[in-house]
Amino acid sequence: MCFSQLRCTSSMHSSALSSMRLAGKAHAGSDADFINWTDHQSNTHCPVKRSPALDTAGLPLIFLPARVGHVTDPLRQMTARITKSSFSGARNMSNQFTSPVTRTEGVLSQHKVLRQTYTLLAMTLLFSAVMAGVSMAVAPPAMISMVCTFGAIGILMFVLPRFEEQAAGIGIVFLATGMLGFGLGPMLNYYVSIPGGSGIVTTAMAGTAGIFLALSAYVLTTKKDFSFMGGFLMVGIMVLFGAIILSLFVNMPMLSIAISAAMVLLMSGFILFDTSRIVNGGETNYIRATVSLFINIFNLFTSLLHLLGVMGDE
Repeated sequence: MCFSQLRCTSSMHSSALSSMRLAGKAHAGSDADFINWTDHQSNTHCPVKRSPALDTAGLPLIFLPARVGHVTDPLRQMTARITKSSFSGARNMSNQFTSPVTRTEGVLSQHKVLRQTYTLLAMTLLFSAVMAGVSMAVAPPAMISMVCTFGAIGILMFVLPRFEEQAAGIGIVFLATGMLGFGLGPMLNYYVSIPGGSGIVTTAMAGTAGIFLALSAYVLTTKKDFSFMGGFLMVGIMVLFGAIILSLFVNMPMLSIAISAAMVLLMSGFILFDTSRIVNGGETNYIRATVSLFINIFNLFTSLLHLLGVMGDE
C-alpha cells in the first residue's frame, strides 16, 4: 500500500507542476535578475529569481522562486493529507484484521488453561481422597499426620516453583496433594468416631462442593473480575494467621470458632479471586492455578468440618 501511495502522490505532484507554464521574459533595469512565473490555473504572477546557470538559449536550468508559498503549500498540505489518510486507513485495516485474531487466540488460551486446571484439580482431589482413605485405614500417629501436612506445604512453597513450567511439576502436585490427604486421615477418624460424625463429614464434603461449584459457576457465567479483592484477602490472611498463632497459647473456644468461620469466608473469597484470574487471563499456568484452588478447597473443607463438629457437639 505504501509504494502505490507514493506513486499516486508523485504522479499528482508531477501533474500539478506540468500545468504551470513559465513566461521567461526578463524585466529591465533592477528587475533583470527576475523572470515572471505565471500560474495559469490560479491566474497569478510570481517573480522568480533566475539562476546564473543558463543555457545558450537563455532559459533557466534552475529556478529559485522568491515567493512560492501559495504554490507549494497546497501541494504540501494535499500530500500530507493523502499520506496521513493512507497510514490511518492502513492502521484501521490492520486493527480490523489482527484484533479479532488476537482476541480469539487469547480466548482459546484462557479456555485451555481453564480446562487443564479443572482436569488436574479433579484428579488431585480424587487422589487426595484416596490417600485420606488409606490414612484412615492405617491410622498413623498424629505426629505422622503433622509431618505430612507441613512437608506438603514445604514442597508447594519451595520445590514446586522450580518445576511449575515443566511436566515434572504435575508429579510434584500429586505428591503434595497426596501428602495433604494422608495427613487428613487422623482428623477424619476423630470425627467419624463421635456420635453422628459420619453425617458431619458428609455434610462438610457436600457443603464444600456446593460452595465451590456455586462460586465457580458465578464467575464462569458473569466473567466478572474479582482482582480488586486481592488486597483485602491478603490482609485477612495476615490477621487470620496472627489469630491462629494466638490460639496456640490461649485456650479460647470462641476464638477457634471465629477462626474457622473467618477461614470459610476467606477461602470463598479466594475461590472467586483465583477463578476470576483464570477466566480473565490473569493466570496462565494451570499448575499454579490448580494448587491455588486445591488449597482453597482443602481449607474450606477442614474449616466447615470444624464448625459442624462444634455445632454437633453442642
